Formats: sequence, structure tokens, C-alpha cells
Amino acid sequence: MWNPEQYLKFQEERSQPFFDLTARVRCSPRSIVDLGCGTGALTATLLSRWPAAKVLGIDSSFEMIERAKTLEVPGRLTFELVDMTSWEPRDPIDLILSNAALQWIPDQESLLEKMASWLSPSGNMAFQVPANFDEPSHMLIDSVVQSPKWLSVLGRDLPKPKILGSAKEYLALLAELGLLTAAWETTYLHVLHGGDAVLEWTKGTTLRPVLEALSPGLQSEFLDEYAKLLSDAYPPSSIGTVFPFRRIFVVGSNVDENPLAPVAALDHVQVAMPKGGESEARYFFTGILGLREIEKPDDLKSRGGCWFGGDGFQVHLGVEENFTPAKTSHIALRVTDLENIVALLRDKGHHVQDLQSRGLERFCCTTDSFGNRIELIQT
Repeated sequence: MWNPEQYLKFQEERSQPFFDLTARVRCSPRSIVDLGCGTGALTATLLSRWPAAKVLGIDSSFEMIERAKTLEVPGRLTFELVDMTSWEPRDPIDLILSNAALQWIPDQESLLEKMASWLSPSGNMAFQVPANFDEPSHMLIDSVVQSPKWLSVLGRDLPKPKILGSAKEYLALLAELGLLTAAWETTYLHVLHGGDAVLEWTKGTTLRPVLEALSPGLQSEFLDEYAKLLSDAYPPSSIGTVFPFRRIFVVGSNVDENPLAPVAALDHVQVAMPKGGESEARYFFTGILGLREIEKPDDLKSRGGCWFGGDGFQVHLGVEENFTPAKTSHIALRVTDLENIVALLRDKGHHVQDLQSRGLERFCCTTDSFGNRIELIQT
């Protein structure tokens, strides 16, 4: 049984590898699956990283999923109680993530092969696994478990985390699966605070199968014996207990990116407007849609037109002498309250099509002050 409160005692230290992993993912996914999502707290951060994506987190722990479900966002973020080895997607996935979970899967090679087969044509997978099983924190557990006293109680078949080897083995496996792969290792020097800090860390993960196999009384006895050995291996210092922790990171992609000129993001879109229409443009894009006006560079001001900005994007309106409104090509904007903005547009005299659905998305079409088509999508 997983204990969310115990696991989150070192939330900041456990979270950093997740953000280091996702920082290396270069894509704009519309569908994301997080295998072994745990409490869902990190999974939920993917909504702001990729605002256009729908995210599913899965985990086999009832306790973890119960906590994760409190974070669900209808149409954007959902969680399911299911074992990742038996789960199958209905549609190809743009991004598959797994953060410190695959080490609990006995047949990682088969699961990674399935994960690669689930990817969309431009899909990516990214995962990280702990690689500190030869450190005292883990070896001392084995030492105590294998002692005659505890072996007779626990036996030899306790579930244990394992990995394929080094980053090199993961790199070779994903390359064999046809993915362009990057793999690397990082050793974090966590500075933990509080008494028996490393013991508290391992109680949230590696010690879980051992403690589940023991009665409460024997749990305390086992922990006392293990804690004494840990105190010698990880003595506290004036800054806290330094806990080295090595991890392996792997990112595989179906798309061969050009490392010399990667496209990082969309900067802006430009549509046309008639000469002298700046006031009407400001009224629509700032007064109704709420975008902020961006001052044009001095060398472009004489050409007329306006620039507007939102969260991570810009809309440029450039003057066209023989202006014709765009009816097919269009700007698509995500909004937080579609029904409210539709009511505002209609109140201001703009024609707005009835709300429509596309899968789980709701959207509608309208036009700006000049007749250019604008699509509004509910976030």
C-alpha cells in the first residue's frame, strides 16, 4: 500500500527530476499519458506546460489515485486506477511520460516496446528511473532482509525495484525500437532535514514491500535495526543529511529533430486589416478579447497596423491596400470562459456561430472588426 503523505515528505526533492525530464521534451502534444502518476500533483503541472493537451494519469495504487482525483479538470485532466502493464490506449499518444515508476515493472523491455507502439507518428516518450540501488540506502535494506533473523520471516520473494543497467542500455533499447533517443544520468545531492531523514525517504518508496509483509510490531523492530545502519552511512552535518541520488533520464522521439535549428514555439500569427482600421482593431482585440497591445518597433510604425499579445503568443495585424477578409485561414484562440465571451461578442453586435463540440472540446467561430475569421476554443 502506498502512503501519499509519507511519499510527499520530500516533495521538492522528488519533484525536481520530473521537471528536469519534461524540460527536455521538445514537442507540442495534444494527448499526454503519465504512467505511474502517483498523487497526480506533478501530472497536473502538465496543463500549464502544454495548455492544448488533454492529460491522463494512471496508477495501480488506490490510495494515490484517490488523492489524484481531487485534482481532475473536466475535459483536460483525468486519472484512472489501472496497472500500467495491462492498460492499452484507444488512440495513438503524442507524449508518454513516466516518472520514477518503471523500476517496479519486472519486464521493462516489453513495456517499453508497447509504449513505443502507442506513440503517434510525431510522438515522444520520456521517463526517468532511480539508479542508486548500489548505494547504502538500498544495499543496507538487502543486508537486513537477507539476515537469518529476517529471512525466515520475509522470505526471498519480496518485490524489489530494478533497472536495465546504465543509461547506455536504455539508449540501445529505444534505438532498436526506432526512436531517436537521448539518455543521460544525473546524481542529485539532496540535503534532507529532520531526524532519520534517509529512513523517512525510503519508507515512502523502497521499504514499502518490506513493511507491508510485517506486522506493526515487527515493522518497528526492522526499522530500528535498519536505522542504526543508516546513521553510520549517512551522518547528519551542519547543513542537514546529504543524500546522493543517481537517476537515469531517457527521451525518445518518432521525429528526427534537427538539433541545429529546432522550432521551439509559435511566436506570432499575422492577418490583414484595411488602412486606417487601428481603432477598430484595438476595440476588438483589446476591448473584447482582452489582449494587450504591444508597441511596434519604430521602423515598422509607419506601415500602420497593430500588434497584440496574450500568454505566450502574439497576433499581428498588418495593413493591406486591397484588403479582403480571411474566411478560411484563421486565428484560433483558447479562452477560459467561452460562454461569457460569446455573450459579450453578441452584445457588441458581432455574429457568433452556435457553440459546437469536437471530441471533448467546445468551440465557436466569429469574425473580428474586419471580417477575418476567429475561432474560440474553451480551455
